[in-house]
Amino acid sequence: MFVMKKGIKTKKLHINGMSCVSCQNKIELKLRNTAGIQQAKVSYENGTAEIEYDPDILSPQDMIALIQRSGYDASEDGGKTPNIRRAAGILLILVSLYVLLR
Repeated sequence: MFVMKKGIKTKKLHINGMSCVSCQNKIELKLRNTAGIQQAKVSYENGTAEIEYDPDILSPQDMIALIQRSGYDASEDGGKTPNIRRAAGILLILVSLYVLLR
């Protein structure tokens, strides 16, 4: 049976930009070696990190910044904004091609 320590919270973050299991391991190691993080499990397949942390020591924004400094995108909301930007970029390219070919 798993018992949570008092004051410890769990947060699920969404990570974009991982291209392999080595990326997963790099992020997981960085998180586990950060003060205030009790446990971290990163999944390359799901693009997520489940983190047990002490909110008195760091916030979800601190964890997101840590992941971003490692070269990856991270968010609490599932990365909806980058997907919209990507779709807008693809649409712009398609419209440009249409105009050029016309």
